[in-house]
Amino acid sequence: MAELIISSDLGRARDLTGEKFGRYTAVRHAGYKLPGKKKSKEHYWECVCDCGEVRIVAARNMIKGTSRSCGCLKIELTKENNSTHKMSKTRIYYAWLNMIRRCTKEDSVDYPPVRRKGNRRL
Repeated sequence: MAELIISSDLGRARDLTGEKFGRYTAVRHAGYKLPGKKKSKEHYWECVCDCGEVRIVAARNMIKGTSRSCGCLKIELTKENNSTHKMSKTRIYYAWLNMIRRCTKEDSVDYPPVRRKGNRRL
């Protein structure tokens, strides 16, 4: 791929200054590349993410929605999706947890005597 040519020449490209794409806000035109077989310029913009990170992003990726943030969005979504059911601090959860412990932990005081080791009745 060709190097980024730093130029303020937008040509026929759309001026994206100040526009918001996902978490990115386009600050200024950073330049363009001349891709291999294509005859058109691929424009890049300097963008500031909502978290404060500054990145240079291809205009087409911002417009299509392919690039929405610097990576902070993915981290937040992963944390949100990998969290528990958010009910672990409730009274009902503790009742359920104690029920499971009573029935499965042999060292529990409330473990049924029928299930204790050495007792053949089941």
